[in-house]
Amino acid sequence: MSAAKSKTSKLLGGGLLGLLIVGLAGFGATNFNGNISSIGAVGDSEIDINIYARALQQELRGYEAQLGRRMTMAEAQIFGIDRQVISRLFAEAALDFETSRAGFSVGDQEVARQLRDIPAFGGIDGTFDRDAYLYTLEQTGLSVEEFEDGLRRQTARSIVEGAIMSGVTTPDPYGDFLMSWIGEQRSISWIKLTAADLSEGTGEPTEEALLAQYEATPEAWTVPAKRILTYVWLSPSMLADTIEVDAQEVQNLYDERIDQYQRPERRLLERLVFGAEEDAQAARAAIDAGEKSFDELVTARGLNLADIDLGDVAKDDLDAAADAVFALDEPGIVGPVMTDIGPALFRMNAVLLEQITTFEEVRSELEAELRSLQARKDLSAQFTEIDDLLAGGATLEELSDETPMQLATLEWFDGVDADIAGFDAFNEAAAAAATDDFAEVIELADGGLAALRLDSEVAEFLRPLDDVKVPVIQAWEIAEISRLLTARAEDIKTSVEAGEAFINQGSPVQTEKDLKRTEFIQGTPPAMLADAFELESGALSVIEDTDGIILMQLGAITPADAQDEDNATIRTRLDDETANSLSLDLFTAFTDAVRQDAGTTYDQAAINAVNASFP
Repeated sequence: MSAAKSKTSKLLGGGLLGLLIVGLAGFGATNFNGNISSIGAVGDSEIDINIYARALQQELRGYEAQLGRRMTMAEAQIFGIDRQVISRLFAEAALDFETSRAGFSVGDQEVARQLRDIPAFGGIDGTFDRDAYLYTLEQTGLSVEEFEDGLRRQTARSIVEGAIMSGVTTPDPYGDFLMSWIGEQRSISWIKLTAADLSEGTGEPTEEALLAQYEATPEAWTVPAKRILTYVWLSPSMLADTIEVDAQEVQNLYDERIDQYQRPERRLLERLVFGAEEDAQAARAAIDAGEKSFDELVTARGLNLADIDLGDVAKDDLDAAADAVFALDEPGIVGPVMTDIGPALFRMNAVLLEQITTFEEVRSELEAELRSLQARKDLSAQFTEIDDLLAGGATLEELSDETPMQLATLEWFDGVDADIAGFDAFNEAAAAAATDDFAEVIELADGGLAALRLDSEVAEFLRPLDDVKVPVIQAWEIAEISRLLTARAEDIKTSVEAGEAFINQGSPVQTEKDLKRTEFIQGTPPAMLADAFELESGALSVIEDTDGIILMQLGAITPADAQDEDNATIRTRLDDETANSLSLDLFTAFTDAVRQDAGTTYDQAAINAVNASFP
């Protein structure tokens, strides 16, 4: 039950904070107040179109913080960000439908308690301030009714979500199997044979041998079918250098991202809360005496490290523990400290130093971003003009004369190495074009525009042997060396299997001891270690390498040691990851079942309208 309560509390707190952040992200976003009110529904539980807009904006801001620049909607769709948001919102709608159908609701007293716990609504003394509450909602564009209804539904959802996902553990047999597989160790001995180990060279190939090599690998000598294209192209980067940006706009963009560029010193922190002060004191005493580790205390409470992880925390984010935590300049334990939710021990895992990026350091980057954004807008505005010119019969050559679009030709085939061929939309149009087609404007993923014309086609053909004789000879020599070395390795293998010592075969023997599956042997192919974990002790394997042949013999097989500290840590991590995966699978299965039972509807036009509102 303690694990279930902890996970539910974590989900609840995270969900409520997320709800507030999504609301804040909506400030300045478009409100869709026309005839379209939702993007779809699960049963009678609708997803408000403005909720989707805010959630999408919040998700984009999260990615932008990681990338350090603005993300366009076209990029977001390539990464599937819009689909991720839609999937999450429909899962929430499924929970809303189910809680409503079950008659499960959250009372006013619980809503009031949740409001008091949201830091953004606190006054100077840290307690709930109604004026701060109303002001914050006003800035987000949310009414009190909208926010409290969302809070009520989010709280109910989080409780149900916690009930579904909490308490899932990894079955012992499954964990034992994974641990035995990952923790097993093997020792090997191996010989590397190269061309230098051949007593004689390959000699000269016969005409029959060359013909056999040529016919065995026709793909190497085949020229692919090509489509000869003429195209015009205009990308944001082509226009960017001609665009002037306002200095104040650059400064404003920096100010908008000040939290990204000026980050205070932080700590990676975990917090373990106890029910009573004496319990916390006893736990700290056990750590100091070396009787228990912090991890063991967490496990004993039925929790995992994900349940107590606070992430990277600034000093202002902490209350009573702030001075003690930030007094540490290396990892350690702090506490017990009395917090708002009870006495707690804190484990500080790393110091993240203050990060200050000045305006001058990123000025050129911000200017380039604004130029690119303006170039995309300019291109979007030119779409109709270019489309009209093509519809009026203008050729691509005339288009390049009358617009900034650049004219070029290309011998196109699937996989051609050309900048324009880096865009899926261009490749699709190139593959589908016919010689009598009228050129049409193609919108590219970076916001650029293109149009193409198919001039002619060249069929695939196999180059004659006489034209590729030199590379065919080279290919034959490589294949012949590999054949001779493989035969030599097979001879050694036969001798060793007959009882001769592996070390007495005339080639230097290298030995690797106690290897795990996750390791890598420098200078060997990945297949070598994979083979080692498929063999019986004493067995041999011949492995092809890029520059020779390897003969490997498996030595000792050491089963996983469950008492090993590293293995125990891996086992704990495996159990946690597996339990989390099973929990997520259960949650997905539950929401899918609800959606199937209740019926799901999508309004693609509404989704498109929201997506189109983002640049």
